Amino acid sequence: MIAEKTEAQIDAIIASLANDAPFEVEDVVALSASSDHAEAADIVADVVTAQFEAEPIEHSEVADIVSAAVQAVVAAEPEVVVDPVAITAAIVEAVADMPAPAPEVAQQAAEAVAEVIAAATGVEQVAPEVVQQLVEAVATPADPVLDAFEERLNAAEAKVDTLLGK
Repeated sequence: MIAEKTEAQIDAIIASLANDAPFEVEDVVALSASSDHAEAADIVADVVTAQFEAEPIEHSEVADIVSAAVQAVVAAEPEVVVDPVAITAAIVEAVADMPAPAPEVAQQAAEAVAEVIAAATGVEQVAPEVVQQLVEAVATPADPVLDAFEERLNAAEAKVDTLLGK
């Protein structure tokens, strides 16, 4: 439930005009796994603030990938968030799990995710080798067999939630 609410807030922030999102940065940070860890909460706030202040992402595939990257930071345990190598790996993994976007926007998606990594790690610019990892992670299609399992699992969870009155 909290993860769904956080994901909806992140999606709204990414799709909104700068500083015009229906949620505050603090709302997202409060629901993050790092809310009780000052240093990690500050990093989460930096990442969400960067998206909050950015121009809205118009291409839905790019927005979905950036949302997954931000969600990876928000959902990560504090010890991962404060470790630049670990949070970069978590973001790359989250992006790699997303469906590959149209080839014409893959580079745009990789650049947008690089901005998320820069905010998460406190650097001005992400190293070229990390950008290359992002390009590969974004452009490589997710495993269709695993995607089919995940889709079936989500459908089953929705049915259970309906039966339980959630």
